[in-house]
Amino acid sequence: VEIPEMFAGYVEEENAAIDAILDHALKDCYLPGGFDGYLSGDEDYLLQQMCAIWYVLQQSKIRYSNATDVPGSAACVRVQNVRFFDQVLAASQANCVEGTCLLASIYQRFNLYPYLILRPDHMFLGIGNAQGDLTYLLETTMIGSVDLDTCSTDEEKWEASKANFKAALEAGLEEFEEVKLHLDAGDPYYSVINLRAVRAVIPSINYGSVRVDSKGQIEWMK
Repeated sequence: VEIPEMFAGYVEEENAAIDAILDHALKDCYLPGGFDGYLSGDEDYLLQQMCAIWYVLQQSKIRYSNATDVPGSAACVRVQNVRFFDQVLAASQANCVEGTCLLASIYQRFNLYPYLILRPDHMFLGIGNAQGDLTYLLETTMIGSVDLDTCSTDEEKWEASKANFKAALEAGLEEFEEVKLHLDAGDPYYSVINLRAVRAVIPSINYGSVRVDSKGQIEWMK
């Protein structure tokens, strides 16, 4: 039995840390309309909002980390360790699921339509258009593939981040072509999770119940 919809519990659009990320993006990126989601009706502006978040997370030095093993788990059961939003920010590391859920959390906060796209041993992100139809595909592990510290000016950093974001969109689109073939064939190990639809029955796991320290370790749970 596959229950990939449970990954929606790790998307935390209510997390208070998102406010600081949005404020940072507004200060560092040219967003004259703010984070208005689809309201502008301009695809370029929509992508600029998405890229601004990508840029801020790169400034925070978020890196890809393939930390997924669960000690003591049975070989016949497909499981994966997933850190919470605050833990990922504190550690500045994210595996594919964590990075996808992190971005989905922020994008859903300003009313985009995120999709969690799974294939065996990997997850990446989809974003719908204004009607909610899956349109943009994003390979989230590429967020750590650019070191902005090697750039001399803020303008160079922004341009490097935009180029990396565009490459991640192209990589996501290419990956989805394979996923779609398996979806059409009814392969249970491939799935597309519409977060808005699943959210009606699966809330964020730890909203209001978890506190972590500066190293991302859980201090207490209600």
